[in-house]
Amino acid sequence: DDPFGYLAGQGGRVSHETATTDTLTASQNGMTLFYNNAASVTVTLPAIQPGLEYELVRVGDEEFVIVSPTADNVIVGNDLSADGVTVTTAGEHLGARFRVRSVYVSTTLKWLIEGPLTLFGTGTATITYAINS
Repeated sequence: DDPFGYLAGQGGRVSHETATTDTLTASQNGMTLFYNNAASVTVTLPAIQPGLEYELVRVGDEEFVIVSPTADNVIVGNDLSADGVTVTTAGEHLGARFRVRSVYVSTTLKWLIEGPLTLFGTGTATITYAINS
């Protein structure tokens, strides 16, 4: 039994979401969540704890926001104390993929947002995103 409750080896756990706001839970740890709707989506991470990891994929072409419920505990884009990240440019939202996991920086637990990881294809551009601070 893993002390962090990670459900490794149980196959890909996937959820298809259509809400415009979603607050993740610790029980969704290890899941890939696909966000598909015709409006902006704001995903709020759960209260941080060791061992949490998510993969978030935008499958609609509207703004995609990922934020922490606690200020200044996100690592992204040359910032060790951000609040989250927003994919900002129309036409670049579709296929935006982020891996989010909790990590220790010295003795402080922070969210590490890795990405944007993008699909490849003809005419694919680099995804433009803003750091929320």
